[in-house]
Amino acid sequence: MGTLLDALAKTKRRENAGSDTAARFDYQKNWALCEMLTRHKADTEYLVAFEFHDDVLFLTPELEPDAVNFYQVKTSTSVSPRTIASITAPGKKSGSTIAKMVSNCALVQPPFTIRLVLVSNNAFEFSKTSIDGANIPEPHRKKFLERLVKEFPHTSEEVLAKLHFMITDLPVDEMETFVKGKALEIFEKRFGDGFTQNVLSWLRLIQGEIRRRNNYSSEKITSIAELIEHKCISRTFIASTLDNIEKVHRQAPDMSLVKATLQAEGWATAAIVKLDRAIPKAAADYNDPANTECKALAEAVRGHFKTLDLEDAKLSVVLDGAFDALSSANVIPEPYRDKSFVVALGVLIYNEEL
Repeated sequence: MGTLLDALAKTKRRENAGSDTAARFDYQKNWALCEMLTRHKADTEYLVAFEFHDDVLFLTPELEPDAVNFYQVKTSTSVSPRTIASITAPGKKSGSTIAKMVSNCALVQPPFTIRLVLVSNNAFEFSKTSIDGANIPEPHRKKFLERLVKEFPHTSEEVLAKLHFMITDLPVDEMETFVKGKALEIFEKRFGDGFTQNVLSWLRLIQGEIRRRNNYSSEKITSIAELIEHKCISRTFIASTLDNIEKVHRQAPDMSLVKATLQAEGWATAAIVKLDRAIPKAAADYNDPANTECKALAEAVRGHFKTLDLEDAKLSVVLDGAFDALSSANVIPEPYRDKSFVVALGVLIYNEEL
């Protein structure tokens, strides 16, 4: 038996014109982002695919999903409830909104589970609040099934039970403000009330990643790896961006104190100047999650420090000793064999370890 991701990645996608307008796309991506941030704050796993079989897919758990929610996101400037007729009326070139959603049932077979969700910014004629299809009251449920049978002759109560109708509180006119509020909640939870990190810069990064995945052609996807890389964003990805922000904003050592201490302990002025120049590069490479060589060197420095009593040892002895020990062990990567860089990296790690 294949996996749920197999079924989604290798099944031909139905024709999909994508977002009708830039405004609809903006609402769709911002709704998905809000849903992601809500789940992230709640420590819930998620893997999200954009414009793949449907507007948005949320899969759980992240690594080996066995459940999927297909979302159609609809907006309206009207205050009138969304009618059954409007969502079951066939389009000019394709089936109705609900029919397109129901067609996704063919993609997901037991033991995997499926949920079909129609997201609307206004209420439905059969409910003023979000509601499961199975709970639609009569006579609306009968009307719903009668219309569905015209496109799906074998439609049953079982199909209706897979449908869910969600009323979102994301405002059409103030989307960005609403999304920023969700992002602020994430930053407050992660970094505390007094955080200084740039929320808007992070938000633009995530929105850009969503846009890139949304615009990547679904027809190019032929494998799970391609699906994950080009169409999906996961909780792990969002967490990694927050980790990177934390690393970049990690409190830097007081270099005036470091330089004064080294000078008092006998370091030459020229060596201190070289250290001062090496600190920015060491900090940039140390905080770069893709720099595996610097990461390995940092682990070697940290391992050496664990053999020392840092609180009682002189700073100059700690830093000089680290370079000498790592040089003798031949564990310093080629790009970082300059003593000033190794010492600068040692200063950063020393500041963390104390």
